[in-house]
Amino acid sequence: MTKRQQEETAVREGCTLRASEPAGRRFFKRVFRRGFESPTGTRFKRRNQLRDIRQQLRDIHERLDILCDEELEAYDNMPESIRDSARGDAAQSAIDTLESVRDQVLEAADEIDEIFE
Repeated sequence: MTKRQQEETAVREGCTLRASEPAGRRFFKRVFRRGFESPTGTRFKRRNQLRDIRQQLRDIHERLDILCDEELEAYDNMPESIRDSARGDAAQSAIDTLESVRDQVLEAADEIDEIFE
């Protein structure tokens, strides 16, 4: 088996040939960093996907924050009689739910950050 064939086999089987090993050796040692990485970069693809998801979560958080502010402003501009009615209670409940979801989205993004630390 030629050196090139050995290298192609190593890549195909997800192995690496260590430089200190003789070229004629027919086995390869698997080398994994932290038990996750394969030579094809699958680990890096997953990391990039996590980074994308983290950014999307941060974008969603910003949009929810804007919606919360708009809902709160609309609630504050309601006449007192409507605020004290079922309609006002529903608006306050919607604001509370939006704030809760917004905070949970930020928590999820922060937990993804912990993966990279």
